[in-house]
Amino acid sequence: MLTFDLHNRMTYSEDLVRTGRGYARLTATIGVMTMDNTLITRAVVQNEFRTASDLFDRIGGGAGPGGLKAVAPTGAEPIRVELPADLTEVCVLGRSWRRSGPTPTSCSPGPGVPSPSSAT
Repeated sequence: MLTFDLHNRMTYSEDLVRTGRGYARLTATIGVMTMDNTLITRAVVQNEFRTASDLFDRIGGGAGPGGLKAVAPTGAEPIRVELPADLTEVCVLGRSWRRSGPTPTSCSPGPGVPSPSSAT
């Protein structure tokens, strides 16, 4: 069984939120595939951002106040995928959509279960 939380990540600006221009509608979709590109399943999370209370979490390590990066996850959708017993690796291919269009895709193969950073 493969389980993880799927969320959108967005650039967060306190200035935009303060001036009422921080709105974003976000959609992230993923495909869980075998290493030969056979699709096992797809999943999606969609949410809207207006204020900091809409953030799921903050990502540490930035240079800003409190060491937080300007990128933050929003929304969360628990994903649970039943995998064949003989499958030892999967690839999670993702795409994010913001009002202005898609962001680049990426594939994160790993032994059995993707790392939390590659599954978001």
